[in-house]
Amino acid sequence: VPAANDDPLAWLAAADGDGDGTLSAGEVAADAAAAFTRLDRDGNGVIVPTEADAALPPRPARTPRGAGPQGRGDPAAAPADPAAVPDRGPPQGQGQRRRAGPPLLLARESTVMAADADTDFRVSPAELSTEAARVAAAADTDGDGRLSPAEARAALAPRIQPGRMPRG
Repeated sequence: VPAANDDPLAWLAAADGDGDGTLSAGEVAADAAAAFTRLDRDGNGVIVPTEADAALPPRPARTPRGAGPQGRGDPAAAPADPAAVPDRGPPQGQGQRRRAGPPLLLARESTVMAADADTDFRVSPAELSTEAARVAAAADTDGDGRLSPAEARAALAPRIQPGRMPRG
């Protein structure tokens, strides 16, 4: 199961057990099992949202609102005293501020927690394996039962772009 910041080709190469440059259903299942073991930090046999969250890349540092030229957040132009940064309040027509950083549902979190078929906020090994097989089958556009580098890149590119919701 590739991570949000993983290169699809690097992931494919790492999961390619027989070194033929493609992934079979067995290699996808083995990769899902390895990912499950890595993500189940407390070893209780299920992945919960906090474990999926812990695997996400860290959020970028936030620049104080209004710092920099035209309030665009240039860190080099930020005032020495954070209290000197004016608080302009919420944008016109909105009741609350936009949260800093990317949306909550990033690629990795969505990929892992999307496997929660019974919606109990716990992903079992079987659920993760089933979801990995479903994603791989959908990505296998030529129907040969193997995931090629081109298919992996095409299928995973929408999932690994920060700030975008995953498709599928």
